[in-house]
Amino acid sequence: MINNSLDAFLNRSVAFTIESTYLNWQTKLPSLSVCMRTVPKSLITANSLHSKKFGSKINPYAWRWLFSGITKKSSKQVTNEFTKLTSDDIVSLFTESVVNCTELLTECYWKSIKFDCCEEFHPLQTVGGTCYAINSAQTKSGDTLKNKFTMNRKTGLGYLHVGLTTIALSEQSVNIQVFVHDNLEIPTALTHGDREIYTKFGKVVSIYYNLQETINDDGLRSIPMERRRCRLSDETDNVLYYKWYSSDGCVIELQMENMLTRCGCVSHLFPHTPRMPVCNYTGLQCIHNQNAFAINEEVSKHRCIPDCESAVIKIFQNPQAIAEFSRFKISQGIHLELLELPSYRFRRYVVRSLLDLAVAVGSTVSLFMGAGILSIVEIPYWLLLRDAQ
Repeated sequence: MINNSLDAFLNRSVAFTIESTYLNWQTKLPSLSVCMRTVPKSLITANSLHSKKFGSKINPYAWRWLFSGITKKSSKQVTNEFTKLTSDDIVSLFTESVVNCTELLTECYWKSIKFDCCEEFHPLQTVGGTCYAINSAQTKSGDTLKNKFTMNRKTGLGYLHVGLTTIALSEQSVNIQVFVHDNLEIPTALTHGDREIYTKFGKVVSIYYNLQETINDDGLRSIPMERRRCRLSDETDNVLYYKWYSSDGCVIELQMENMLTRCGCVSHLFPHTPRMPVCNYTGLQCIHNQNAFAINEEVSKHRCIPDCESAVIKIFQNPQAIAEFSRFKISQGIHLELLELPSYRFRRYVVRSLLDLAVAVGSTVSLFMGAGILSIVEIPYWLLLRDAQ
């Protein structure tokens, strides 16, 4: 019985239950991230800036690597031009050429109330460069957004409208990727492909979603991470860049460490940290040739354990069904709406604490041996003091 109690304490000390006392719950809007693909405007800008500095002309489309991080074979002359660039030149070219928030978003509405898009959509560094995210805890404004976009039984359902410019969506091409994700997550096409929104020129795409949150009891902090098998967002030991822990951010930082180990630098598209130098063109070629983006799956599972607080989000969209409602005040963009307020959520709680283990062991010893705490105290008395008397 003692072995069973010890095994339960070590391996089954945390459990889940479902809560349904939903009347006073506050439901947060998930994050919506708008990420840029390569657009002709950025290529032309980068080429123009390079020409001013070095006085040489290159085909603008040769600059695709600057926005994708993938270096492809070019002519010797073009390659020579690129190898002239220092890492600072590359960062500067990328920063000055990439499309900014005001060039992507037009008008934004929360429950038909207009707000300034770029006051709420903030830069978020991802593996593909800068995205613009609303209601993300990982951006600089993460702490100030906690209560701005919330829903409850009193206020009812909320919906978000985001207007997109013709740079983002044109008749010829879709130049953005849009993701719906948890407030702590970092969006990437690889990990959030099932939550990518398919936008369309001249239309408002309606996206509906369901959300189930997970909350944690305070006692969870007393259980080591390896036993509870998850990590709280403020447990940021060994986190290099992001403000809060998330498994996505952890994987990105593993990729950065791998690039640094193999090639001595990190791609300019990734988050910048002082201890990791940014690659020049030769370094980017090294990353591409050695596939330094790839990481060991076993290492990833061991280091990047799941988040304790992440919400389960399911989105529903039909690319063929483009809604046109009179309440839409934007000509093209995204309509994001919660289907229904949650009626249940998951709660992670501690089943067996150290005190529970002590009680279980004590009870077993008392039952089978007739011993208790007083008996344990009496042992040194009988061994030492009794004989002395």
